[in-house]
Amino acid sequence: MFYSLRRWKVLAHPNPFVFVYGSLRRGGAKHVLLLQAGGRPIADGTIAGRLFDLGRYPAAVKATDRKSRIRGEVYVLPDSTAGLAKLDRVEGYDHARVSKSLFARRVVTVTLDGGKTLDAWAYFYNKPVKQARELASGEWRARV
Repeated sequence: MFYSLRRWKVLAHPNPFVFVYGSLRRGGAKHVLLLQAGGRPIADGTIAGRLFDLGRYPAAVKATDRKSRIRGEVYVLPDSTAGLAKLDRVEGYDHARVSKSLFARRVVTVTLDGGKTLDAWAYFYNKPVKQARELASGEWRARV
C-alpha cells in the first residue's frame, strides 16, 4: 500500500524522497533497514541510468543515453536527515569523502508510474563496474 503524494508536498527541503532499486526494495535483503530508517512507500517508478549485477547487490550508474531506465520504488523519509544518515551507512556513502565512498548519493528525477515526476535521492555506484553484467531491463529482480 502506498501513501498519497499529496500528503508530502509540503516537505520540500530537505528532500524527503529516496529512490531504491535493489536490496532496499520490498522483498530485498536490506528492505528492513529502509523501514527502520523511517521509509514509507510512495510509488513505483523509473530513473535514467544503467543497472549492473555485482552479485550480492546491483550498481546503478549514470546513463550515457536517454533510453536506459532503472526500475524501483520511491519512499518518503519523514525525518529525512536521520533517515538518510542511516541509509548512507548502509550504502557506504560518506559525504565528506565521496571519492572513497562505495556509493554516492545524488538527486534524480523519478518518473512515477502514471507519468508524474518528482525529485528524489538515489545511490549510484562510485567505482568502476569492470566486468559486471549489465541488466538491460533495468530491473534488479529480473536478474535470476
